[in-house]
Amino acid sequence: MEKSQKIYSARQMPDEFIFYLSLLLRELEDKLKVNDVISGGLDNRVAWESASEEIGRFFESRIKQEVVNKIPTISDEALRDWSVVLKNKKPKNKPNDSKLSIVAYFLGYTDWETFCNQVDARLEHNGQLFDVDEVNPKKLHVGQEVIIGWYPDYYVRVRYEGDYQFRILNTSRNIKRIPGDSFEAAGFKIELPPAWSCNYELNKFGQRIDNDGNIILGEDLASTKPKIKASGVPRYLTISLIPVNKNMTQDE
Repeated sequence: MEKSQKIYSARQMPDEFIFYLSLLLRELEDKLKVNDVISGGLDNRVAWESASEEIGRFFESRIKQEVVNKIPTISDEALRDWSVVLKNKKPKNKPNDSKLSIVAYFLGYTDWETFCNQVDARLEHNGQLFDVDEVNPKKLHVGQEVIIGWYPDYYVRVRYEGDYQFRILNTSRNIKRIPGDSFEAAGFKIELPPAWSCNYELNKFGQRIDNDGNIILGEDLASTKPKIKASGVPRYLTISLIPVNKNMTQDE
């Protein structure tokens, strides 16, 4: 059964549903903070009202662009109820899928079901590993959306626009880039911060390896996911852009 077809009572919402809802609201919270709509979390009346108004303004602009034909709304009361999942609690009422689709669309997804499917794909495809080979422009098609980083802790969700150009759709709150910004890159690499020096190498996942390419276990840098500080920034690893050689073509 598709996710959009599942029916839950207000008192019995599966953990799976709560998991998807918490990630949706986490992305919403991150986008609102990056855009300076809220200063803290989705945990107070001002934040809920600001979020509701920002979503309304977004759809007003889409009406003017003739992308949508009506302005859907999300009340601050609904956001208040839903946001308890960010504190590991269940909402009093099961959110309507059509309302969740409004938030998903605001975040750049087609609808709620698409959001859930993309979360599944991210977690099933690479678990906690970030594979730089998967975001190589030579392997991407125009319009393809990919995650750069470690979802959901430290990441940028981008759309590939061709000719090594990427457009940012949304980010975790600890990324200092604004949704809508664009950048170019011939690829990406995982590195230790410049201040660090070492006599070993990292593989494409950022795992520490020996001279034969074998993963060295039992070390912080051998973790499949970088250690995250309280700020949300990886403690050891950085993701660097590989600059585009102006003589490069997409077929090279």
